[in-house]
Amino acid sequence: MQIEPQNKPPSLEKKKRAFKGRRLAGTLITFWAAIIVAAWFAVHRPFSVDALGISATTDIAAGVGRTLSDLLLLAAIATGAGASGFRLLAWLKIKEGATGLELALYAFGLGLGVEIFTILGLGLLGGLNKPVMYLLLLALILLNPRQSLQVIKGYQKLILKIWGWFLGAKWWERALALYLGIALAIPLTIGLAPVFSWDAIMYHLAAPKLYVQAGRIYNIFEMPPASYPFGIEMLYTWALTLQGDELAQTIHWLFMPLGGAAIWAFAKRFFTGLDEHNRQRAALLAVTLYFSVPHVQLLASWSYTDLLIAFYSLIGVHALLVAINSDDKPSWGYVAIAAVFAGLAFSGKYTAVTVAIAIVATGLYFALVTGRFKLSRYVGWGFLYGGIAFAVVLPWLLRNWFFTGNPVAPIFWGVNGWQPDEIAPIVGKGLGQSLSLEMVLGRPFKAAIFGSAGGAMDATISPLYLAFLPLTVWAAWREKVVAALLLNVGVQYFCWIAIIVSTAQLDHSRILLPTFPLLALATGYGLAILPSLKAAMLKTFAAFLLGIFLLGNLLNLGLWFAAADTAPYLAGLQTKEAFLNDILGSQIRAAHFVNTLPQDSYTFFLFEPRSYYFDRKVAPDLNGGEIFYFVDNQPTPEKMLADLKRRGVTHLLIWEAGLKFIQDNPDYAKPERAQAAVKLLGGLKTRYLTLLYEEKGQYSVYELG
Repeated sequence: MQIEPQNKPPSLEKKKRAFKGRRLAGTLITFWAAIIVAAWFAVHRPFSVDALGISATTDIAAGVGRTLSDLLLLAAIATGAGASGFRLLAWLKIKEGATGLELALYAFGLGLGVEIFTILGLGLLGGLNKPVMYLLLLALILLNPRQSLQVIKGYQKLILKIWGWFLGAKWWERALALYLGIALAIPLTIGLAPVFSWDAIMYHLAAPKLYVQAGRIYNIFEMPPASYPFGIEMLYTWALTLQGDELAQTIHWLFMPLGGAAIWAFAKRFFTGLDEHNRQRAALLAVTLYFSVPHVQLLASWSYTDLLIAFYSLIGVHALLVAINSDDKPSWGYVAIAAVFAGLAFSGKYTAVTVAIAIVATGLYFALVTGRFKLSRYVGWGFLYGGIAFAVVLPWLLRNWFFTGNPVAPIFWGVNGWQPDEIAPIVGKGLGQSLSLEMVLGRPFKAAIFGSAGGAMDATISPLYLAFLPLTVWAAWREKVVAALLLNVGVQYFCWIAIIVSTAQLDHSRILLPTFPLLALATGYGLAILPSLKAAMLKTFAAFLLGIFLLGNLLNLGLWFAAADTAPYLAGLQTKEAFLNDILGSQIRAAHFVNTLPQDSYTFFLFEPRSYYFDRKVAPDLNGGEIFYFVDNQPTPEKMLADLKRRGVTHLLIWEAGLKFIQDNPDYAKPERAQAAVKLLGGLKTRYLTLLYEEKGQYSVYELG
């Protein structure tokens, strides 16, 4: 008899049934879990914060969506710039001998220039509207598909390369990398909030807003600063048309990482006196020195123009030195793009003409000390450089000549329709500093030690450039290119001295910001060679000093982030109205009132230069001293009233705090002139004005009788 085994293996049929049972159970559990979680989300919707007593699902989703769309559009603008720039580089045959990072920097520099002048052309033709601006963005990306893909892959490669380097870096290199990330992130988060910085709501964004409202670029008679070269303002105009002022502010931020990348590329190519390890050390230190300048961080969160100038200044030097080092035919292409970059730096402001001069001086010096100077070659280069740089500058001169009759309005020959003594304070005529040896030698110390945003020199800069100056001088003695960089700084510095001798209005160190990347490179080189000096105490102290400064700067960044309090707005927990009321307060309330006046009203400002949030036609007091024109030329209430009516003015806005500032600061206006202004205004108010709105000590709005 055959005995059956006790544990017979399950048949195939049983296995199938067991599998089906498990699958059914898994499916039922999946549905069960999905239903329970879906039911929970139906009651507790995403983006609602019950624990805080907030039910703002739509607002929070909109806020987060707005922030993400700003970042996406910024990336698209950068991608379009890079794509068009790579196409230009291919046409110029600039490829051989350049690294991927250098080509990318040249491409972004050229592409942003393409975008600037495309917006200028479309604006002059009346094409400032959403459909046209979005079509432009799509065209830059889709009409250059291969180049756009190259840019996108470049982003990916850069991230992976940085991550790979970070994993293999030393502890202090990782610490500096984390610092750089924070120094970039905090200005970006603040820049993503509504605009409130002084010059931005005075003209950097105020003029583009008027262009967008009109659908075209035109002569804004009431705003002479709109006649300045308006390069980055064209990008702001584009951003305002696409989305809003938050996107516009991030465009200026973009030039901070671009500047850092340009510093890195310069050090890696030209610091040939260092081995690869120390060259990388110098590059990292130089980027850190640049990013740690408090005013650079501040400007990155504002819609200004200075970081654009700094970026183009450095890559202009970079391209010209590459041309000098090159013996092959494509060298003329590097000269050409160096000239383009010099012209684009000028598109930031008139004073950036010193950048073009300094780039030429740097190139000539470098060619001489390296034995590469050839007269016949450099004469041809000179004509090429000058011709291209002037061609890039020419559109701004032609615009001004057509609009105002003065190619360099509002300086030198004024603006049609403005009295010479009325425009003079705006451009700073007759207010120059007296030239002295003490003034020339003392300015660097005053700027580095006493400089403060809104105070002395109107900028808080780093003390490290001055503190490590002996090391920088030693570096210049060792490396010819460092000496060339310091020559560039010297040329720009003495040009600035000449400027402030003619007008004290430009006596602030922000004018010298284009030299900061160059100083960072020279100082970074000096710090990188410290180990070779075999001075252990000096090396330790320099590291300690740098560490203490960076820790202090990190603390200030954290306090700035907390004080700005932009996180609730970015997350949709605070409305734009509430944010602006917290920051600008009385000005926003005055703007709301003026915006309720009749559509054909024309409000004349006294002591208030900022007009961005005013939607009616207004005439801002761009120097805060318009009253003194009336004191000198229309000294009675009757004459002042007649002058205002001749201009078509219907209402008068007075910033009482601005008037008080003039009364309390004899350096701004002599007491007798301030008293004459108060008397003239008092008579005008008593006899001819009707008070419509008043916030004590701040703003009052009157109707002309």
